[in-house]
Amino acid sequence: MSIVFEAKDIVKTYKNDELEVDVLKGINLNITKGDFVSIRGSSGVGKSTFLNILGALDKATSGTVKIDGVLLDNYYKNDSIHLYRREKIGFVFQSHYLMPDFTVLENVMMPLLILKENKKIAEEKAKEALKDVGLENRIAHFPSQISGGESQRAAAARAIVHTPPIILADEPTGNLDNKNSERFIEIFSKLQEQRNLTILVVTHDLNLADMANKKYKMDDGLLYDF
Repeated sequence: MSIVFEAKDIVKTYKNDELEVDVLKGINLNITKGDFVSIRGSSGVGKSTFLNILGALDKATSGTVKIDGVLLDNYYKNDSIHLYRREKIGFVFQSHYLMPDFTVLENVMMPLLILKENKKIAEEKAKEALKDVGLENRIAHFPSQISGGESQRAAAARAIVHTPPIILADEPTGNLDNKNSERFIEIFSKLQEQRNLTILVVTHDLNLADMANKKYKMDDGLLYDF
């Protein structure tokens, strides 16, 4: 299988006056197409920092990231990092970040419309994604009219609708109760299998982490097989 994501010697150091804190101390991780990778670890060990570096929401102090063989640094140098985020990454965060003034369908269509997809085709793809997460009866609802669990499933549909090379999920069940967490995990697993998604998730949820075919633990700025 081809390597989709390659992180090599990722270091992240935060500086505050004369104090330096090494959050990541040389992370190496290869993700191949179709992998479901989980990283668990206690709060503050750098899981979200690592995910944000891969998603170009933060920059590493040193080290390299490649996606589909292309250096992430090339996107920065070419001032096209916005294209990287739009085209290469699907994000699912702890908070769903649905836009309140748009319907569920319009929220899921948004990544495609940003990529200049034909509106009719974008609508068809968004409806298909929403059906995959069990929200085909909620397409005309606004975020305020659906539950927290449904909102997070809508966020998952939005993340996959443009078929990015990799989905990055940061504590996607963190704001959900047990019932909705179980429902989300069930659907997330189904999506991964049906669409052959490549997923990296950082989570405290052991049930979600255990779904992965590659499991890691982060501790003291380093990554270990779990």
